Amino acid sequence: MDRSTRDVVVVGNGIIGLSTAFELSQRAPDLRIAVIGPAAREGAASVAAGAMLNCFGEATVSTLGDPASVAKFGVRLAGGETMSAPAVVVAAGSRTRRFIEQLPLGAVPLMLQGTGLAVLTQRHDDAAGFDHVVRTPNQPGACGLQLVPLGDRGHEYIGGTNLPSFLHSTGPSLGVSFNLLRRACEDFDHRLGYSHIHRWLVGHRPVTLDGFPLLGAVPSCRGLVFASGTYRDGFHSSPVIAPHIADVVLDRATAHPHFVPFAPERPPIERTSVAAATDQFVEHQNDDAVLLGIRLPYCIGRVHSCAGTMSWAGHAHGGIGTHERHVTGRHQGRDDLARSRRRGASAAARRVVRRP
Repeated sequence: MDRSTRDVVVVGNGIIGLSTAFELSQRAPDLRIAVIGPAAREGAASVAAGAMLNCFGEATVSTLGDPASVAKFGVRLAGGETMSAPAVVVAAGSRTRRFIEQLPLGAVPLMLQGTGLAVLTQRHDDAAGFDHVVRTPNQPGACGLQLVPLGDRGHEYIGGTNLPSFLHSTGPSLGVSFNLLRRACEDFDHRLGYSHIHRWLVGHRPVTLDGFPLLGAVPSCRGLVFASGTYRDGFHSSPVIAPHIADVVLDRATAHPHFVPFAPERPPIERTSVAAATDQFVEHQNDDAVLLGIRLPYCIGRVHSCAGTMSWAGHAHGGIGTHERHVTGRHQGRDDLARSRRRGASAAARRVVRRP
């Protein structure tokens, strides 16, 4: 058998890729299927997920805010060889972005990398730790903190963090690491300060620009199928996603209402306005500052704090448009849109600053 040719190539050996390959093999045993991915799976999202692996642990007031939110519930190898197949399933997590950038401009929402951090620890003198999983409620700007006991002798998993970015990162900053350890001691058990660190875990979560997954065929590139952008939902959603992707590959897919919003070639799904998103950003940042122990002098109140954070939010939002133009070479219309977004963020800042 020619090793360079398969019926289906699955790019990515995470839970979505492996589940899809398994589903295809069960339905069509004669298919020649290849799964491509690094054996060590460095940077895999699930290694730094811990107690995130559930459907409802991170629900917020906007989780069911629109139909899409409700529904959410040919390859070149590293060695230079080329493996061809009539169907290529890209389930490469945050690295799916490389494939997106090869498609027509703006055809598919861009992919960000959400860097997550966790740590494996052991209690001092093998002292007993928690005997069950514990988790805080959601916290400002991020998910809650989790602690997962790992057998006996005081071994524990502590996580996690998330920092979305367009830029590739091999790991989180010192500040994020410090904050994780500090919060673990303050929120769970101050005696964790005596625990020994055995290993740091880093995972990169695939999150699209609109926050919704890419699930299905890409009409502009025949044979290309995306199964990515699941953010923190890939592990527990894989039993539903894999059969759908198998249907797409085998030309048996139907227009199921749960998957229609997630067609890869689509404009970004807008769940809220720029002004509302900016307001929420400011609220989270200010709450996070209090959580981290900020103490403002009596002469600086909430209005002053909001004004500074609003300016930051407007700059960050405008930077999204700048990055899109840099990556994809978008035309002048995108420049006008980016300026419009910045003006909208500035107007929102003025509205909040005027509030009593």
